[in-house]
Amino acid sequence: MFVDPYAWLADRSSGAVLEHLASERAYYDARLTTSAAERAALLTAMHEGLPKRVARPVGWWGADELWHRWDRGDEFGRIVAGRSERVVLDLDAIADGHGHVALGTFEISPDGRWLAWSIDRRGDEGFRLTFRDLVTGTDHDVVDRATAPGGAWDAASESFHYVTMDAAARPFQVWRHRLGAGDDEHVLTENDERFRITTRRARDGTAVLIESHSRDTGECWHVAAEPPAARSIGGRHHGVDYTAESWTRAGVPGFALVTDWRAREFRLMWTPMSDGAAAPPTWVEVRPEEPGTRLYSVHPFAGHLVLDERSGGRRRLTVARDAAPAVATQVITSRHPAGTVCLDPKTPWSSDQLWVRDESRVDPAEWRRIALTASEPIAPGPPAVAAPVHAYVSRRLRVGSPSVPVTVIAHSSTPMDGTAPALIYVYGAYELVFEPHYDPALSALLDTGIVFVHAHVRGGGEQGRAGWLDGRLGLKTNTFDDVLAVADAISDGSAAPAVHVDGSRLVLRGMSAGGLAVAAAMSRRPGRWRGVIAEVPFVDVLNSMSDPTIPLIVNEYDEWGDPSDPEQWAWMRTYSPYENLPPAGDRPDVLVTGSLHDARVPVHEPAKWVAALRDSAPEWGSRCLFRCELQAASHSRPTGLRSRLEYEAELAAWVVNLVGRR
Repeated sequence: MFVDPYAWLADRSSGAVLEHLASERAYYDARLTTSAAERAALLTAMHEGLPKRVARPVGWWGADELWHRWDRGDEFGRIVAGRSERVVLDLDAIADGHGHVALGTFEISPDGRWLAWSIDRRGDEGFRLTFRDLVTGTDHDVVDRATAPGGAWDAASESFHYVTMDAAARPFQVWRHRLGAGDDEHVLTENDERFRITTRRARDGTAVLIESHSRDTGECWHVAAEPPAARSIGGRHHGVDYTAESWTRAGVPGFALVTDWRAREFRLMWTPMSDGAAAPPTWVEVRPEEPGTRLYSVHPFAGHLVLDERSGGRRRLTVARDAAPAVATQVITSRHPAGTVCLDPKTPWSSDQLWVRDESRVDPAEWRRIALTASEPIAPGPPAVAAPVHAYVSRRLRVGSPSVPVTVIAHSSTPMDGTAPALIYVYGAYELVFEPHYDPALSALLDTGIVFVHAHVRGGGEQGRAGWLDGRLGLKTNTFDDVLAVADAISDGSAAPAVHVDGSRLVLRGMSAGGLAVAAAMSRRPGRWRGVIAEVPFVDVLNSMSDPTIPLIVNEYDEWGDPSDPEQWAWMRTYSPYENLPPAGDRPDVLVTGSLHDARVPVHEPAKWVAALRDSAPEWGSRCLFRCELQAASHSRPTGLRSRLEYEAELAAWVVNLVGRR
């Protein structure tokens, strides 16, 4: 029987564990001095690249747009009404010196009187929900228990529906809070531990919607006003996933359903409200599955539908008249070669215009107002920044066999002749797509002559549902095969003439499930990499998946496997980085991150992996750094603008010191 020599690190309440983590952070901080000059130069460049003001729309307050705005020097920013300049929520003031503030819920009641808002100050994703009177500016009721982000007001603006979490940090119950009333009313409990529940308001304001999803199955409800009973819209059918949105079709109230029932990449169907929990065979198809196009969601407007899709790896918005959903009247894509577009989900359903965000990793977000009946913007909205003028080149290509989509970004002066170093970024799980949102830190790294390569490996969602299915459960190793295929293709010249980099100067970076991908790729071929950055990595796969008391683990069985099944245990045993350490003698430099309050990947996972790596190759151990965050911090990177840039400057300096500047 395997005895885990580092199991003691799983007890975060232990003084010995806290002392160990503190010593790791002290060692990391001491080693930072070797890159201090580079870090300072990169941080200066990142700050200089920031505009004086960054803003993004977050909703509407009556007829006024609301913007989350950061002026130069702000850390968390403030939410401001666009016309009156009235500050609705000042996050820097709320922070009051705290280093971590995450905004979870921000929902204004239909009558404009109340704001439901929630904050996480610790990083464990337990949000404190509060209600603010927008007339007086004072806060009133506070929900004592930890809540999940999001929620929904009823049409009368009298009550708010929110979600609470169980002991394993799983969103599992919906409650209704009446302003100024006594105890909150229970609406719905999701008892199946594989499912996570959310609630939101329908776009047309006619219903509160609840959704519960596992990895491959979904169920949706709408909530009647009195009593607060949830009525299933389409029932629950194992292996059938769907989401719902209110849609009155041909005068009949009902719901638009985006579903994978007999449609791997999803199709659009409809069911009348009167049918209750109708089974899929009774649903009416209104837009069939389109091969090669993943349909994510539908947004009904007055007279139109907007479909959020991915085709050929690129995000797009397809507009159609609601009388003919299968016929596109316009298709909205990014103006940038490697950009993305998204629809502001809070644009009023009665609007005849869309708020559309268009950006890329090196092009700051531009918000456009686009008429539903036209193919061009009719009036620019308040731009986040001025139109960018930069010297960066973005490319999309496919490499390897089977081919893997890749996005490559570099400074225009960086040669693609095999002499430039490269940073390869990967994720590859949950059908999740890391959209190319603007990254103010990336330009500073590109200016050093390093090529940024985003490998869209199987397991993620860039290749649609098919790409996810081909990189989960027993096919998980396809993710790691893709990482190595991309590294080889851009290094040996087979991706030329578009991309050819120095294969001896590759750094690999991934976070969470992406941390697993880079760790597994390192274990397979440690000599391929000059450096590996594993952020909050999911590396203790077998032990964590075998412990259902760890937050969210049961919900993960449909992604990774259930280790109580011998066959599925064997899948995970073949790649779990903690049990498959790379051989000593040919390892790259490694930088690992972790957070004491992480609710998704407990800090003991990276701590155990680092300890095992060092002990298995003592002469190499000083080249493995563990950046453990002991203060308030979340699973992802810092939430503040300035602290995020400081973090990115640290990691970028480590990379530049390894591979050198141009």
